[in-house]
Amino acid sequence: MSPNPPLFLASIGNPPPRWHKTLHSAGHILLRALAQHLDAPLQPMAPYSLPAHPPPRDHPGPYTARTQLPHTRTPLTLWQSPSLMNVSGPTLIRTYEKWCAERGGAIGGVVGITKTSAAAAGANIIREDSQSQSQTPQAPSETKHVKGNNNNDTKPIPLNLILLHDDLELSPGKLSVRRGGASLSARGHNGIKSVVNSLVKAGMLTAARGAGKKKGGGVISSAGAIDPTRFQLTRIGVGIGRPASREPEVVAEYVLGRMPDRQVEVTEGLVEELVRILEKEVGMMIGE
Repeated sequence: MSPNPPLFLASIGNPPPRWHKTLHSAGHILLRALAQHLDAPLQPMAPYSLPAHPPPRDHPGPYTARTQLPHTRTPLTLWQSPSLMNVSGPTLIRTYEKWCAERGGAIGGVVGITKTSAAAAGANIIREDSQSQSQTPQAPSETKHVKGNNNNDTKPIPLNLILLHDDLELSPGKLSVRRGGASLSARGHNGIKSVVNSLVKAGMLTAARGAGKKKGGGVISSAGAIDPTRFQLTRIGVGIGRPASREPEVVAEYVLGRMPDRQVEVTEGLVEELVRILEKEVGMMIGE
């Protein structure tokens, strides 16, 4: 068994069949390509996971697969959201909490952060890395640090939930990596907003300033309290480009449009880069 923390990679978009290959579902397209690349095809969850109960052709999901990263052998769960983009959060976070509970994450839904291990949680930190975006310089990695002493008690702790989504700010064929808490801008992306809001309600992130008091219990260690402001979410954006106009109606029509076949190929071709990013995230989580 790998000593590395398991990862939960979740794509958000719009459900099939109507929006199966739209620009807004670029995260789903890349997740499916990754599943094929790792020889772990996505399957519908119960009850449709049973041979006697095949799903209908228009089944929206969720779809999932369990596999591992090729280099670090890190356990990896792939999960395709069944929800409409703008309400992705509740179902995703409920599933993530259940997934964490099945793997021993007792408090706050974060695997490995328990009353006996949280005292050492400072070892599982994300470090600033200016090279993390060498392939996408126009979208540098962003890591939000909490004010405090320069020691492990104030450094960020990554959730092992990684979000895969479409990104208007990137050209097709590009990936971005952004890390941060609720205060990290969603850049107008309603799916990201929904996920972050659900994480705040679950006590896994702290609400952005001025957003009201967070709900949830946070994480408590044997050595004292670990403030949820230390937790951060990794977001991987899949470039889809943006229309010339920034009018909301134009943008909405654009993202709901079908992705051209050539662009689908380009997006699916990002698989190896995505694997490298995930392997690097594992290294950051274990402090390498």
